Amino acid sequence: MGREFYLILSHHKMRRLHEYQEMDYYQSGCFCCSHNHGFIIHVLILGGAYEATSHLWRPEAEMNQMMWIMWLSGLIWAFLFVFIFAKGYEGRGIMEGVRFGLVIGIFFMFSMSLRNYAVMPIPFSLAAYWFVLGVIEIVILGVLAALLYKPVAAPAVAEKTE
Repeated sequence: MGREFYLILSHHKMRRLHEYQEMDYYQSGCFCCSHNHGFIIHVLILGGAYEATSHLWRPEAEMNQMMWIMWLSGLIWAFLFVFIFAKGYEGRGIMEGVRFGLVIGIFFMFSMSLRNYAVMPIPFSLAAYWFVLGVIEIVILGVLAALLYKPVAAPAVAEKTE
């Protein structure tokens, strides 16, 4: 059903189909950017902290077998991030992206980092890094969304005269 369902509904609904197709590009951009940031944050910056706490993590071979879960969750996250951004879009430029990224970043990372700290024997500094670097990453994604997202203009509808 999915996208084809929108084609059946009406002229207005066909516009929505085009909006969702356009959002695919923005979601792909956020997904790719997020994974690049993930490498920088989790391998280059936090790699040493992860090595020091290696007894807490799955063995590398097991993590690699489960990497599809990371990719899937990243795709879903990117979809929801761009979807929420598009629904609240005000057309205010880069600062709109900064504000959106800051709100979503604090909302998501505050809970994630403190909950992990509460249930895992990790140093508080690792939780703090997750929070700070995660918020920075999500602000960058918000700016990217603000730069790339352009709403589709409503198609002109001819008036019926009788």
